[in-house]
Amino acid sequence: MNKQQWEHKAEKVRLETRPLIDGEFVASRSSKRYTKINPASEEALVDAYEGSPDDVDTAVKSGRRAFTDGRWARIAPQERRDHLLRLVQLLIEHREELALLDSLDVGKPISQALSEVEMACGYLRFAAEASDKVLDDVLPSHPALLALNVREPVGVVGAILPWNFPVVAVALKIAPALAAGNSVVLKPSELSPLSALRIGQLALEAGVPDGALNVVPGVGATVGRTIAQHNDIDMLTFTGSSATGGMLLQSAGESNLKKLLLECGGKSPHIVFSDAGDLDVVAADVVEQITWNQGQVCIAGSRLLVEASIHADLLKRVIHLMAAISPGDPLDPATTYGPLVSGEHLKKVLGYVEAAKESGAQLRVGGRRADRRGYFMEATVFDGVRVNHPVACEEIFGPVMAVMPFSTREEALSIAHSVNYGLSARIWTRDVAKGYALARQLRAGEVTVNAAPVTQPGVGPAASTEPFGRSGFGVEGGLEGLRQYTRCKAIHINLPAERTR
Repeated sequence: MNKQQWEHKAEKVRLETRPLIDGEFVASRSSKRYTKINPASEEALVDAYEGSPDDVDTAVKSGRRAFTDGRWARIAPQERRDHLLRLVQLLIEHREELALLDSLDVGKPISQALSEVEMACGYLRFAAEASDKVLDDVLPSHPALLALNVREPVGVVGAILPWNFPVVAVALKIAPALAAGNSVVLKPSELSPLSALRIGQLALEAGVPDGALNVVPGVGATVGRTIAQHNDIDMLTFTGSSATGGMLLQSAGESNLKKLLLECGGKSPHIVFSDAGDLDVVAADVVEQITWNQGQVCIAGSRLLVEASIHADLLKRVIHLMAAISPGDPLDPATTYGPLVSGEHLKKVLGYVEAAKESGAQLRVGGRRADRRGYFMEATVFDGVRVNHPVACEEIFGPVMAVMPFSTREEALSIAHSVNYGLSARIWTRDVAKGYALARQLRAGEVTVNAAPVTQPGVGPAASTEPFGRSGFGVEGGLEGLRQYTRCKAIHINLPAERTR
């Protein structure tokens, strides 16, 4: 479709904001509302409920009933697989609608939003097919003892989502949780509730029973806090800032010691050695990683560590590509760079830019709000950044890159480890042995060596990663990620003695 067709579709799309609890949309117990703004136009999109503790409590009770009576937890894993695969098919059928909801909600370019629905389908499909692949164990023991380790669903899972990849975030959380047999109480971000509610509705159509998936929108201070502190939620899975993750950790400890899986902030390094090869290829990847989703990505390559001998050469290429990036209307299929999510977030990112300039860092390109309506910001590069300056060590969550040269491998590793985060890293070198050795040394849950050009499909949902430091803990992705949503129970059965004749 072209831009005009997307605009016409946007005029007709339904914007549902009520909680989805026990199989139906219900009125929120809260009378308080907030206005959700379209970040590309700065116009009101929809009035949404702030949500209430009563909404959460009703959803948790629904999830507990569904778990206890076994309507989802105690059906065969193959049955859960079939329902989740049906949900995948429904996401494909409603791909344009879901992409449009995300585009309106967070300003995501429509072409990217469409591809993210496909990405979400990949996570759901993997978890569905893996639902009967998490195996129990028979342990070596005396012939008169049957010793087992069995995997059982945790129970009721609270899932608190970020706003930056709404459809993908839903899939990342509900896919393993539901595949393992749990009930889920899902809280989308107040900045992006629309697609999560629609997916919840599609899950019902796919055969996921009432109560197994409840969606409770609302603000974090009310709905999120209540989920974290609820004594009948058995596990909390969260993706978002490290500051919020720390508060959730405290809330879990003060309530019922619920199991936690936290994926928090990041400050990922691109480490480029002089033997990296084609610097045009490297520059293209570096720029893509900091401008993807306007830098609003936890794994964004926001630090460029480059060997001193090629610093000027690579920086020139990066600046050229960053300067050519032009923001556009998210409903135009040709747009690849949209707005930041809100006026408040734009102000925060620009604050980091001003602080960097005042510290003496060299602004080489960008650094301003784009000259157009909407919360658009120019792609930005700073050179000569001190390692301990906030622009180099704090998560900005915007299109701002800090460039820092190094002379030795040891210095590169030291700079990479100068932050408290450890989500991901990228290394460029033709020396594969050096790249592998450095990948093993880096404190990061995911390391990519020589990222592009990629001619073969990646491992995607099959890969398991676990962050370091303030980036959180717990595994997401792959079979190990599915196991996170289970408990391991030991069962010992003493067998009757064999009768003698």
